[in-house]
Amino acid sequence: ARELNLNVLETRTILYMCSNFKETARDSVDFLKMKKDDLVRVVSSDHLNVETEDIVLHAVLRWVLFEIRQREMFVGELASYIRFPYCSLEKLIHSAAGHGLLARNAMCRELVSEALHVQSNNHHYIHNPRTIPRESYVGKMPHLLLYHTFGKPACLRARWNLDSRTLQW
Repeated sequence: ARELNLNVLETRTILYMCSNFKETARDSVDFLKMKKDDLVRVVSSDHLNVETEDIVLHAVLRWVLFEIRQREMFVGELASYIRFPYCSLEKLIHSAAGHGLLARNAMCRELVSEALHVQSNNHHYIHNPRTIPRESYVGKMPHLLLYHTFGKPACLRARWNLDSRTLQW
């Protein structure tokens, strides 16, 4: 669409990918052949329709690995659009423990560390593009969680979910 100067078609294609991201990223060979700038437009979108940010992380890694020699240099930039605080704790721990691409990149290590810090210490006051929930999350999952252990770090006593619509615990 871009090569033929069809801006409307290009915009609709990006919107389609955002609406059907999980299927497109998982099943489409065209997804793997996307230009980096188009991938950035998709994964940076607040309108990206995903159940969890784990899907975005997996898709970005899949895209990079498809042509790793040419794309590994982009992993840090692309990771900056992943909203790591909304990844599952399991995925964050796996990423921190040594997914090769993420572990080798200083920016990725910093982003994963920030997300682990947000999740484990309830720093809900940290406000940056990675802590803003995507529109598809609203009403579907807890966003940031407040854990209170009543002075015993190993013993979870209470959990409150932040309602993103009312901003009430």
